[in-house]
Order: sequence, then structure tokens, then C-alpha cells
Amino acid sequence: SKFVARDARDCDISCLVDLGSGKAYLSQVLATLHSIPVLAIDSQEGNTRGAEIREKNLKTKWEGLKVRAVDRMEGKSPSNRKKRVKKTKSDEVLAGEKQKSEDVEISDKKLIALTQFVEEGSDLGDLVEKHFPGKGDNFGLIGLHTCGNLASTSLRSFLSSPGCKFICNVGCCYNHLTEDNKGFPLSKHLQSQHFTLVRLARMLAVQPLDRLATSNTLPNKSLLWRAVLEMILARVAPTLPKDQRVVGRIAAKSKSFVDYVRKAFVKLKVETDITDNELSEIFNKYEKEFGAKLQCFYQYRALFSPLVEAVILTDRLLFMQEQGITNSCIVRLFDRNISPRSYAIVATK
Repeated sequence: SKFVARDARDCDISCLVDLGSGKAYLSQVLATLHSIPVLAIDSQEGNTRGAEIREKNLKTKWEGLKVRAVDRMEGKSPSNRKKRVKKTKSDEVLAGEKQKSEDVEISDKKLIALTQFVEEGSDLGDLVEKHFPGKGDNFGLIGLHTCGNLASTSLRSFLSSPGCKFICNVGCCYNHLTEDNKGFPLSKHLQSQHFTLVRLARMLAVQPLDRLATSNTLPNKSLLWRAVLEMILARVAPTLPKDQRVVGRIAAKSKSFVDYVRKAFVKLKVETDITDNELSEIFNKYEKEFGAKLQCFYQYRALFSPLVEAVILTDRLLFMQEQGITNSCIVRLFDRNISPRSYAIVATK
């Protein structure tokens, strides 16, 4: 938030659009602590409602903290919330005065949460002007952990919105990227070379290498369980297509490997007469032969995660520069142990 607030001031930005805001955690910090008007846009109605509820609760607590701070500055004993509420009610004598205060509050509102699906190539300035009149020709665009193609959409929205002067976008969920001109690659340079990243490579890009290196723990049991399950499926359901062998996160709900396999069979609608003893024997065999090797392979494979992520980020930066946005760069914003997706595409125009 400090980085965005500083750059917003440097660019003389009048407000910000948080695209893919979720429950508007970043938006609320920028609006409350930095007094920057923010239009928080998310396509999910549930996220918007959550943002509004959280904003209301935060505002109540924030106002109370400000009052207590003033009391301390004046040498008074900080008042409690019940006394402040009672005093507020006694002061609201006329309904007209109450309505007037509400009108002022609405006009001064710093955060507006909006449920909206943003079409690629649309001018965000129209939405800004609608909700923050007079600010549609001078705003910034932010996105924290924008999932999959939303990062690409954000970059294109920055380019297609004349009033958007600044962007700071931190992407994530590379495994959800589509391999076309809407997701990856974006740059003409990589497109001309027909460059692609297969799904396994994109999934590899989201591995938290720094966190793995400092956690001093080995991969959990689900990794080996899923690998052995694949061997069992090849035996009992050889005609089941690989793209349909999706079992989800059932390992955490399973008491043992046998229980895990039985749950997987139910989910995949696999009927077989294999016994529990046979399943245990198969697992013990593969665990002894491949358990340690699989853990080594997993850790070795994770070493390539930053390389794949670098390809995706460099493609986005190159795309911006191909569009004439020369004042663009990649900035590391976070500790990778806390947030594995720590790099932002930052640009001004």
C-alpha cells in the first residue's frame, strides 16, 4: 500500500481502480490509511458484499480509534464506544440534520465496491467518472494477485483507458493462464516464435521455492499418495482418460492411503474388486522404491519455478514496451516467503 500510495502521489493521481479486488483488503488500506479514493471492482457479488460489510465494520472501529486518539491528545481519559453512541443519539435532534450529515458522508466516501465484469479493451475511465465524478481522466489501476488472465486484462485495460496514468499489477495463478493472445504470450516477440508453456510448466511457476527452502519440511503425504493412485488407476481403469482423473484435495479428509483411494474411486466412479490388502501392498511397494526419490524430484523440480515465472513476467513487460510504454519495469514488492508472487509490473504514461 505504501508503494502504491507513493507512486499515486508522484503521478498526481486523483483516485485508483482496484481490478479483481476480492474483498477489497488493499482498497480499504489505501482508502483508510492513505485517504485515496478507490473504486474496488470484482466480478463476484459475494466478494463485493464481503467488502462492503468489512468496510462498514472497519469504519466503525476506525472512527472510534480516531476519537480515542483525540481524547489522549487533549489529556482526557479515552471514552468507550457505548458512551459515544449514547452521546451521538442525544445529539441527533432533528431528522433533517441527520439526513444532511449522511449526505456529506456519502459524498466524501473514499471506497466504493462494485460488482462488474470488465471487458478486455474497455475504457475504465467511464466507470471511474460514474462513481467518482471529475476523476475519470486521471486515475491509476492496481491489482494484487490478479488470477490467471486477469493480469493480462489489467494491462490491456491500462492501455485502452486514456485517463489511466499508472498501473501496478501483481499477477498469480499462472496455472489458470490460457495459452493464447488473451493470456500467454502477450508480446509479439514470443508470439512470432510460437512460444508456448505447457500446463505442467505453468503449474510449476506457482511453486513457492523460497518458502520450500526455508520451511525445512518435505512434501506432504498427498504427493506420494496421488502418484501411487495413478499407478492403480492405470491397472483398474485403463480406459479412464487422464484429463478426467481429477480427484481434488481429498487427502486431508482421508484417514489412510486406502481411505484416500476409496474416496477417489467414488469421485471418479471407478468400480473395481481390488481389496484393501492389495491397495496397502501396492502402496508399501511403491513407497519403499520411490518415496525418497519422489521427494528429491519434487524439490529439484521446484528449482525451475523462478525461471518459468520470469518468462511470463518478461513477456508482459515486453508487451508493454511494444505498445510504446517505455516507462515500465518489474518491481519486487514482497518477501517471497510471505508472498511467493512478489513481482509487480509497474508502468506510467
